[in-house]
Amino acid sequence: MTDPGAAPSEFSRRQDKKRLRQQRSNMRNLVGSLVVSLGVVALLIFIIPRPGGDQVPPVDWREVAAASEISAPGALLVPQLDETWRGNRADIRDTGGVVEWTVGLIGSGDEFVQVVQSFGAGPAWVSSQVRGRGADGETSLGAGEEQVLWTIFDRSGVSDPGNRVWSVAAETHTGWVVVTGLTEASVFLVASDLSTNQLDLFHTQ
Repeated sequence: MTDPGAAPSEFSRRQDKKRLRQQRSNMRNLVGSLVVSLGVVALLIFIIPRPGGDQVPPVDWREVAAASEISAPGALLVPQLDETWRGNRADIRDTGGVVEWTVGLIGSGDEFVQVVQSFGAGPAWVSSQVRGRGADGETSLGAGEEQVLWTIFDRSGVSDPGNRVWSVAAETHTGWVVVTGLTEASVFLVASDLSTNQLDLFHTQ
């Protein structure tokens, strides 16, 4: 004869087993969803560009200069730097009566230097390029007996100098050129390169 009390106990065990199966199934579904979500996140990390990365493609400033010089008001200053430097900008444009040839350069140590050559500009244009900074001295650069006189502008003590921490300016036969950058050494390097390789475009002493 069956014990009447056995039925409820058996029913409870079956309910417990059913509940455990459901919990295991829920856990498997949760783990599966988590794995899929992590996979999607990983994929997004790999395919979406992240801020701060080098997202600007290199610019061959020499090629741009060769193509632009035909329509330029005069000969363009073209830095002759080694392969440790790459360009991130090269263009010529009219900025309200003054034609500007601009070359942006990035060195191996993340040095940034910009060369801005003007046609038809005067000292007021130079002042605007160095944000009104007064001259902090002069230096002569060049490889031969003839030298180019550059005026130095040191903005390292300014609260927010931006990319124009150091600048040097020199007069050319068609206007002025300003070389600006983050470090004194990199600015002087580019200015010296221009003075040596394209001396004929400058007023010399």
